[in-house]
Amino acid sequence: MEDGTSRFRARPNIRLGARCLPGSIRDHLYNSFIPIVSVSHRILILCAAFEPSPRLREKTSPVTRILVVDDEPQIHRFLQPVLRAAGYLVEQADTGRAGLDVLQNEDIAGVLLDLGLPDLDGIQVLERLRQFSDLPVIVISARDREADKIAALDSGANDYLEKPFGIGELLARLRAALRHRGGIAGSVVSESAIFPGLSINFFRRLAHIDGRHLALTPREWALLELLARNAGQVLTHRHILKTIWGPAHTNNIQYLRVYMGQLRQKLGAAGSLISTETGIGYRMAECLQPTPRQTTTH
Repeated sequence: MEDGTSRFRARPNIRLGARCLPGSIRDHLYNSFIPIVSVSHRILILCAAFEPSPRLREKTSPVTRILVVDDEPQIHRFLQPVLRAAGYLVEQADTGRAGLDVLQNEDIAGVLLDLGLPDLDGIQVLERLRQFSDLPVIVISARDREADKIAALDSGANDYLEKPFGIGELLARLRAALRHRGGIAGSVVSESAIFPGLSINFFRRLAHIDGRHLALTPREWALLELLARNAGQVLTHRHILKTIWGPAHTNNIQYLRVYMGQLRQKLGAAGSLISTETGIGYRMAECLQPTPRQTTTH
């Protein structure tokens, strides 16, 4: 992440930097945001009160509304100015039931969800949400066990960020989740996708490495297609195995690793596009350019 001092334009008489801040303000920022941000990020909270640099403004719709579900007031104080500076409208809830109520009655584009809520566990909120909505959900939690991450992702979360987290990473993950669902530009069915050194045509079931045809087995193609269609998203071992091999194979992780190794070997340098989320699953890098499918009207 870039240093906070280069990402906001403050009023002329304000100098940005921990050493230049009055002690009382510096101490207040440090005490208020210790649970969630590092020292450099605390400076961003002060900066968020000023006019953000044009470079920070995201190209989002003025009606892109994000719901933050967390019972910690300092989380809301941290995220409200950050998300607003990035161009989002922000709703907040401090319990799981309150969050579900907002989701059922408001036009929400995406959710940032804590797991440790006072009334419902975040996993329960996810399970109930998935009964009526496919909104992108990014879990933001201090729980760092693999089992918790897997449970959240298998319950329908699109991504998982541990506290403390960086602002840049949070916004990037949020953009990816919204793009995946079409939350910013509208839902688009892609016929092909272009990655660095790799192009994929889903309609023709073809892949090329630097213009050279890539010969894949049906299973390898299914694996590449699943990852590419969910570019930027974490896919758990269980989800991949269930989708490609069926429910009877959801525990055959070693089986998946063998196929993943073969696919990466065939991709060569482009194999680095697929990253391993240790103990959880895999994530494919975001594509450079999705191509919408052309439709004809009869």
